[in-house]
Amino acid sequence: MKFSMPEKESYQITLIGCGGTGGYTAQALSRIAFESEKEIKLVFIDGDTVEEKNVGRQNFYYAETGENKASVLAERYSFAYGLEIKAIPEFFTSKYEKFLSLLSLSDLIISAVDSAAARKEIHKSLIKIHKAIENRLSHNMPIDVGYLVWIDTGNNEYSGQILVGNTFDKKIIKRQKKQETISFLPYPSLSEPDIINEKLEKKTSPQTNCAERIRLKEQSATINLLMASVVSSMVNNLLEGKGVESCKVFVNEEIPGVFPVYVSEALKNKS
Repeated sequence: MKFSMPEKESYQITLIGCGGTGGYTAQALSRIAFESEKEIKLVFIDGDTVEEKNVGRQNFYYAETGENKASVLAERYSFAYGLEIKAIPEFFTSKYEKFLSLLSLSDLIISAVDSAAARKEIHKSLIKIHKAIENRLSHNMPIDVGYLVWIDTGNNEYSGQILVGNTFDKKIIKRQKKQETISFLPYPSLSEPDIINEKLEKKTSPQTNCAERIRLKEQSATINLLMASVVSSMVNNLLEGKGVESCKVFVNEEIPGVFPVYVSEALKNKS
């Protein structure tokens, strides 16, 4: 059993967070867009600036210190591959209509953020978008939206997880259990609600960002690269119509290894 998206001539991919995992994912997405025969529109979002401590551990150079992360990466890979990559040098929030509008047009939304609070903003935005879609349907209005597949990434010292999903509707998920290829999976915030639980996050770990964890030797210098590699492989398979057989992937550098949770197993456990 695998999860796939309907094929299109053009896709929009929105990357939220361009630091550790996000910086390397930005590079991989740019290469995918360059190689693809389809039109791949890329949008990078991050309000953070490049600091000296990011150099070497994240995908940045000394000359870029003080510059906005999303803008730096968009400019670099636009120039390298002849692409038009849009950069939004702001932190994502569900409060701004421009972010809701941008997300609603996205086929793939990739979050590479540091906190439950940041993921919760994406979660709230998707709820608003889905409600708007339902309202339009009830009034027979045309809908111009993307596939809204959310790929969330999160990691700690030597391990991490990648979650894939595109709906809040539990009924539609259950109806697919005997199908070879499915079109709906629960959103990451539905399948693993702890990722948006701010209270739990505060109890289990201090609020320390990715770069600071690396500096303090609390995070491997290469875990972000491994995460980005897995994410980009999943993205490429979805865009090429091959689909993915796993809806959750756990990575561990200490072993090292990549451990998938297959779609069929995940749906079985939800019954």
